[in-house]
Amino acid sequence: MRTTSQTSSPLAADVIFEGDIIRLEVKVPGFEHAVLDVEASGHRITVSGRRPFSDTGHYLPMERGWAFRRSFNLPHETDMKNLHARVRDGVLTISAPFGAGRAAPNGTPIEVQPSIFACHPDAAAI
Repeated sequence: MRTTSQTSSPLAADVIFEGDIIRLEVKVPGFEHAVLDVEASGHRITVSGRRPFSDTGHYLPMERGWAFRRSFNLPHETDMKNLHARVRDGVLTISAPFGAGRAAPNGTPIEVQPSIFACHPDAAAI
């Protein structure tokens, strides 16, 4: 089953269920893992990022530095204590086992790793 958001903003997101894994894919073009913050509280994931303004080069006003913050509620069956986050090609992928239903303590930071492979809890960090 695949649920797709209806927004065309740069923060469009998909929630994908594959067997016993749930994945949240958030479009974050132009953001590196160092400026992305992911935090879990209960069954909510909050993604924030900042792209600092650089005075070198030429910019259109819409391309200057900016920041965002968006939250996503995941089903109560999601194991929020076993989240993994990867970023590749402008897509932040957060995955977790589906079925255990454990909530994350408030304000739990999730480390975002760069990756060349799709995010999966059993995949090795690259």
